[in-house]
Amino acid sequence: MLDPSFFIYVIILMFFEISAQVLFKKSYSLDKNKSLILLVGILLYSISGYFAYKLLGYGSMGMVNIVWHMFHFILLFIVGHFVFGEKYTNKQLFACILGMTSIYLFMLEGM
Repeated sequence: MLDPSFFIYVIILMFFEISAQVLFKKSYSLDKNKSLILLVGILLYSISGYFAYKLLGYGSMGMVNIVWHMFHFILLFIVGHFVFGEKYTNKQLFACILGMTSIYLFMLEGM
């Protein structure tokens, strides 16, 4: 099993990345402060790079990135649905379930 700090870094990284993406998405619907919101989003993405660096200490680049991105994509599905009202097809939901399954399989082997 992985060190709990791995999951803490993943959560922090996802917070910065998803916050940036939410700002990017919202900036399209704004007339004012569009540049400021874009700049804050870019700053949040820059901060996330540090936590991506910290994750690499827990395993191979490929495995760490796959697990981190699968968590990221699943959370983006949730944010997209509940924050932006996005709808997903059954095929897309099935793909999300496959993503969760792949996380489980990767975590069984360690990184």
